[in-house]
Amino acid sequence: MAHSGKEKTQRLQPVYEMACDKERLAAQAVGEVFRDLEFQRLRLSELLRYRDEYVQRMQEQVRSGMDMVQLNDYRAFLSKLSRAITQQEHAVRLSEDALTEKKQAWYYHRGKVKALLKVMEQHRRLMQINDNRREQGESDEFALLGRSLLRRVSD
Repeated sequence: MAHSGKEKTQRLQPVYEMACDKERLAAQAVGEVFRDLEFQRLRLSELLRYRDEYVQRMQEQVRSGMDMVQLNDYRAFLSKLSRAITQQEHAVRLSEDALTEKKQAWYYHRGKVKALLKVMEQHRRLMQINDNRREQGESDEFALLGRSLLRRVSD
């Protein structure tokens, strides 16, 4: 049994709405991961700045005189700070990868929404064409009927 364009469009509406929901959720996920990435980058920036300040203080202390215990403490702390920076760089890379993944998911869902919109628009256009043809046929039929009646009356 053939379905009209309107019925097809109506049947696609829930699918379209579900696709829109998935796209919206994917966009929200992109936003959340982006905020996390910005946080991870900020934290890395702070660690790098802190390390630079700490190295500068250590160099000033060395110039003004520092015993070996203090120097070893500075070095041990710098070593821990370097490990923290390495871990934070890894966290940034993971966040960047997660952002790429979430963006790809959003693009996928956005593509589905666009495709559904296109199909629904095609159905609407076909329905409009069919309606126009039907109206034209009715108009032509009415015109023929009118002419036929006029001929009968004039005969």
